[in-house]
Amino acid sequence: MGCVYNRGTKAKPNFWIRWKDRNGRKQYGGVGPDRQLAKAALRKKEHEVDAQRFDIPIEAPPPAPLFSDAADEWIKTRSAIGANGQPAFRAWRDDQTRLKLHLRTRFGRRSLAELTVDDVRKLIEELRPKLKPQTIRNVLHTLSRLYEDQPKAMSW
Repeated sequence: MGCVYNRGTKAKPNFWIRWKDRNGRKQYGGVGPDRQLAKAALRKKEHEVDAQRFDIPIEAPPPAPLFSDAADEWIKTRSAIGANGQPAFRAWRDDQTRLKLHLRTRFGRRSLAELTVDDVRKLIEELRPKLKPQTIRNVLHTLSRLYEDQPKAMSW
């Protein structure tokens, strides 16, 4: 129904999408240098057109969970039994401790969608005088994995 194409060069791509609207007219939109983002934008446009064509209401996405709830679900999935019949004991216990000591105290009552880069920078500045650099990297890695695994752990 639609297509993604590059109006730039290989060295400096500029991806655009083309789709047909509800009335069958061709529509165009520039997305930028990322092909994957362009494909996702095209799928979203096609979904919207199909919803309009068949009078299906477009549901709003569910709200992002609170940090504390998302951390509970993530730890639950991390502590599950693995293929060898045992959980990754040390890894999920370490993550649980990092969440308890450093992350839940600062972000526990906030929504995942509310956290910004500035919040993380502020966390780093607060931890820097107290902790070693490797510990701070481990805390940030735990935070990153929590965000990365959210589609697997929760449906939001």
